[in-house]
Amino acid sequence: MKCFLPHMIVITFLISGCVHTTIGRKQIAEDAKIELIGKSKKEILLCVGAPDQQLKEEDLDILTYYSGKDFVIGQNAAAGKYCKIDFFFDAGKVVQINYSGRTGGVFTEGEQCAFALENCLK
Repeated sequence: MKCFLPHMIVITFLISGCVHTTIGRKQIAEDAKIELIGKSKKEILLCVGAPDQQLKEEDLDILTYYSGKDFVIGQNAAAGKYCKIDFFFDAGKVVQINYSGRTGGVFTEGEQCAFALENCLK
């Protein structure tokens, strides 16, 4: 019985650490949708990097990024969690950010998006 309590304490700390990191990433993704509005295309390119896809439609530019802990373009994304991030630019400034894909769990929706966005919020 004496060994049981220390093991339970260690397990509790390990579990809470895992939950904290995914919830922290979820918060980064939520914050990015607010804080990155109005940023220039150059600022987004400097913090996120080169886009995986780019589209121009009249005055609207769309930069698309794929993000996730184990995401590799060209592989079956359905096997794990991933996030497709679309930045919409009008007159060279971010006007909207959309997330799609299997971005996280029930309580951590969006957490896979943070892998691409965390450098933008430093």
